[in-house]
Amino acid sequence: MKHLHIQSLLLSAALLVGANIVRADEFFASKVIDYQIGSPSQAGFLDSSLALGGPRGGGNSVQSVHVTNLGVSGQLTLGFDDPAGPTQRAIANHAGPDFIVFENPIYAGGDTTKSFAELMFVEVSSNGTDFARFPVQSKTSAPVGAFGTINPADVTGFAGVHPVFANTDPVNGNTIDPFDPSVAGGDAFDLSLLATNSLVTSGAVNLDEIRYVRLIDVKGDGTLMDDGPLFGVAANPIYDPTGSGSGGADVDAISVIHGEVLPEPETLGMLGLACLFLRKRPRRIA
Repeated sequence: MKHLHIQSLLLSAALLVGANIVRADEFFASKVIDYQIGSPSQAGFLDSSLALGGPRGGGNSVQSVHVTNLGVSGQLTLGFDDPAGPTQRAIANHAGPDFIVFENPIYAGGDTTKSFAELMFVEVSSNGTDFARFPVQSKTSAPVGAFGTINPADVTGFAGVHPVFANTDPVNGNTIDPFDPSVAGGDAFDLSLLATNSLVTSGAVNLDEIRYVRLIDVKGDGTLMDDGPLFGVAANPIYDPTGSGSGGADVDAISVIHGEVLPEPETLGMLGLACLFLRKRPRRIA
């Protein structure tokens, strides 16, 4: 009877782990992992904590100032764990977009073909060391003047392109769902687009357990090239307004559409003990 009781407890632990692994959730970035400020930058917007929590979008024509400036070529790495406890959270790869990156672009004169888009590369990691980058394509054919615009239809795979409509400010916010890419604004990303990335195929990046997102400001003066060959065309130079002396991209928030809460280490230990017990349990002889 004692062995049966132990077996029951261990099996319960194993079931609990399984439940935690598959539990879906929605949440925002909660931790700043790394912040490297580029140059030039905007001195009044260098508080990295402003990239945590929900977006504070202003719509088509109003830029949010609740943002973290990257500076030209700067970068910010964000995580999703509970900052006050041991709970670990990750983005998982499901059908459709898995997370949204919010910057603070606006449309010039409300024209949706003219975005003041401060572009960012988007990279994801499971271990905090190996980062897989979403492939990008730029069809902007010429340098962009200071405070100029680009056509959102001319770029693929970047963040910082589309205005933000969701606003979670507790006083002046709105009811737009920040986890719904059809209404929230910002730029949505589908992890399945990284399925053939070498870091993914080697197992270094697990698309079902993305714990970190790194955002890197694009120096859009044409010195960087896009991933044209991955799209079946020649590589093109990347142009955006940040190549003309502005302070680089501004990060508002990241919202996770398809998330999971990972099992805590203690629970994983119980699962390992359960597997060991069940494998080595002596067979009864009739």
